[in-house]
Amino acid sequence: MIKLNLLGKPNIEIDGKAVDISLKKSEAILYYIGVQKRVTRSELVDLIWSDTDEQTAKKNLRNSLYRLKKDLGLDIFQCPNKNIIELDDNCVITSDYDFDELKFLKVYQGKFLESFALKESEKFEQWVMANEATLNQKFMTLGSRFIKSVLEKNDQSLLDQALDIAFIMRQIDEFDEQVTRFLMQLYHLQHQYKPIVEEYQRMKTLLDEEMGILPDKETRELYYELINQRVDEDTAETLFGREPEKELIVKQLDSFIKGKDRRGIVIMGEAGVGKSKLMEESFELFSKQSVYILKANCYQMEEEFSFKPWNEIFVQLAPIIKMASIELSQPIQQMLSRVFPSFIERQENLRMENLETIKLDYLEKIICNLFDDIGCHQKILLGFEDLQWMDQASLKLLISMMLHCKHVTFMGTMRNEYSNKIDQFMAIMHKYSLIKDLILDRFTQEDTYAFIDYLTEGQLDEASKIRIYKETEGNAFFVVEYINSMDEKLNRRIKDILAARFIGISQEAMKILNITAMFFDELEFDLLLKLYAKDPYETIDHLQELKDKFILKEYEGDEDVRYRFTHHKLREYIYEAIPLPKRKILHNKIADTLEEMIVGNKKDVLIFQKLIYHYQAAGNYQKHLKYYLKYLKTYFDFSHELYPEINNQTALQLEHTPDKTFREIAFLIEQEKERSEEIDALEMEYIHMYARYLVRQGHYVTGIKMVEKLIKLAQINHDEDMLWKAYIQWVYYCIQVEDLENMEKVLNWLSEMDRNDKKTSILERLIGIMCMMKGDYEGARMHFERSIEGFEALMNTTKYALNIAAAHNYISETYRRESNFEKALEFVKEAIVICESYNIFRGLSIFNTNAGMIAYSLGQKLLAKQYFENAMDHFDAIDTVWRRSEAECYLAMIYWEEGDNEKAMQFIEAAERHSKIINTPETIKLVNHFKIKMRSVL
Repeated sequence: MIKLNLLGKPNIEIDGKAVDISLKKSEAILYYIGVQKRVTRSELVDLIWSDTDEQTAKKNLRNSLYRLKKDLGLDIFQCPNKNIIELDDNCVITSDYDFDELKFLKVYQGKFLESFALKESEKFEQWVMANEATLNQKFMTLGSRFIKSVLEKNDQSLLDQALDIAFIMRQIDEFDEQVTRFLMQLYHLQHQYKPIVEEYQRMKTLLDEEMGILPDKETRELYYELINQRVDEDTAETLFGREPEKELIVKQLDSFIKGKDRRGIVIMGEAGVGKSKLMEESFELFSKQSVYILKANCYQMEEEFSFKPWNEIFVQLAPIIKMASIELSQPIQQMLSRVFPSFIERQENLRMENLETIKLDYLEKIICNLFDDIGCHQKILLGFEDLQWMDQASLKLLISMMLHCKHVTFMGTMRNEYSNKIDQFMAIMHKYSLIKDLILDRFTQEDTYAFIDYLTEGQLDEASKIRIYKETEGNAFFVVEYINSMDEKLNRRIKDILAARFIGISQEAMKILNITAMFFDELEFDLLLKLYAKDPYETIDHLQELKDKFILKEYEGDEDVRYRFTHHKLREYIYEAIPLPKRKILHNKIADTLEEMIVGNKKDVLIFQKLIYHYQAAGNYQKHLKYYLKYLKTYFDFSHELYPEINNQTALQLEHTPDKTFREIAFLIEQEKERSEEIDALEMEYIHMYARYLVRQGHYVTGIKMVEKLIKLAQINHDEDMLWKAYIQWVYYCIQVEDLENMEKVLNWLSEMDRNDKKTSILERLIGIMCMMKGDYEGARMHFERSIEGFEALMNTTKYALNIAAAHNYISETYRRESNFEKALEFVKEAIVICESYNIFRGLSIFNTNAGMIAYSLGQKLLAKQYFENAMDHFDAIDTVWRRSEAECYLAMIYWEEGDNEKAMQFIEAAERHSKIINTPETIKLVNHFKIKMRSVL
């Protein structure tokens, strides 16, 4: 019997004994025919002797076949004709190349004719490589099928074989992430967690070093799902004694799904009575029904930051939108990615004006429309933990959604510690019958005894149960903690009960707890690795210890796994137990680590919020103030500039009014001055923002005083950049009040300063405005054109789009003042096109107003009305009144001319109100002119 071994290192056996072949080319011919079964002589010549002349090659072939026959001691080939060579049917020849699938998986090791080479025969080498690639693909396909079967069946008897196959698959293609996922899952079936970490880290390192990328999302998600799982989860809480409340919730949610009653549910009660568990189990009952369940937490530390809970909701919403094939326009994508930074990944290239110019009512309308679109496919159930800590803007959005979205409802937990904002929220929800209260009281004495029996399987005597009820007063959380501490002393007080929960925890696990306690919400695994600075698998072991004791819970985030305490009282206990000096050190270390994560994209604002919290807790007031100002800068840098740069920085709504916010900053600066003299830079940032705000709001006296103060500070500190900004604000003031004398003086100062190309382009525009105000329209156009050329030369059209559009608009204004309305309309249309291209709401409001005024002057009343209405749509969407009174004034006149006196009066009254805010003489004159004209008709 003849056996050909081609997989791995090749050889030939006859009757179980290996046979040596004297010529390598003879051996190559044997292997080739063994695979192909039937070949031609010319095929063999071309394969092995392609570089040899034909006559010599044929001679070499005859010699090689002869030597092969002599080495084997028999002839295993037959020749049907002179040109064909094939295996002899009379010889019993087997080859591992022809094994069935199962045997092939056992034998193949990822190599074909391993270490066998004919370097002078390139075509033979190519044939070997092609065959190996085919065999590898076959192995990958069969191996995947085999491993999937083992995983699905949880077949422990085949685990070792599946692992062997996976190792070979990894050897075949070390970049195949499916193989990594197979290995992690197989290790998990063996309850081996260290190899899971090692395999994931191997792939992560390989991809990073070779391609600079992360493992794909599926691999990351599986890794974080598996690393901390354990078979035994018996320590989890169990809902007890809340069957009536659970039945009520199920009935209400079922009614919502059937389209009958969509009232939301608020589960109220003190901490520890079981609100969260009741909501969690209720959601689990509906998890397999046709309803999207989106959940979020509200945290006390985030009450000052708007829309934080909704950011969690929108992270979960993104894949649903994709799955439902809902198309979002680019402006809406941009707006939503600004408000909810984690909503749409890779949005750094999307640019529009800052969110702070967008009105909340307009934003709510967009969000409600989106939820309505999704709700048409499948109903949506929202879940919010700790509603009492939801910020005002989020509460308002929830009210709007319940009022307007017929396919949406919510369930939330709330402590019975009402605040004014919660009172208002509940009052509105009850007024429109949009909510149902569900109050969870503590257990009665009888219920507490039953709960104790349930937890202890009736092993405690009456006296013990009486003592537990007395100590816990029926609070479910403390009853559980008390029972867990029974091995210590039965008469512990509540604080001692909590202390007992941490007995026996290793020193390293306690270090992780101390770090986690510094975070009021949750801690990302990757951030923990940076702070704890241990090997990942060691960290995971300690985390598992804390999970086994049900102290920490694991949650899957957008791109990471996160950990939080199973109950806030556990976190409070650990936090309070840490000495204050150590707490400050930890907070400062965390803040310093977070500071290194700032990269300059739209998500930085989320890091700013965390830095504000941690630096304040660390007592690092200067850094706290620094990032508080940076956070506010994302708001004020846009909303208080007339024609700002368009950037991709996220900004969230301020919780307080600007006036209150500025008072708070001033107080912080004064406090910091007492601690440190190096505060001028931060104070200048504050004064610049405040002065700009005052000027934009028409508070000119106070505003100019702040500008003058900023100029003095900038000069003392030799801060040329801040001095430039101060002068610019003075110029804006002069434009608004038409103070030509001071404007010319300040522009001369600006002209004498060192400037880069961007500043020169800004200066050209401002000089152009001054020329226009003087009536030098030709000179003004020259400066505006220079400004356009300067900004275009900066090679960042997107960033400076609004500046370029503004210059076109000013050129239009010079022609309008010359009564060359056709030319004026031409240039303002260019400004509008630019703004539409970059979704700039503010520019569209101002430039449509100007276009409407020009069209009105041309006598094209219908076109003018269209422009003014477009302008009003954008004024309604953004928080600015610049040029709004002009649009309202002209619309009032158009409606008056159309005979709609009621609308006309509404618009003229609004125009008068808004003109007084800006207090520009020209605008006030226009409003008074139209008022007189309208009254003259009466």
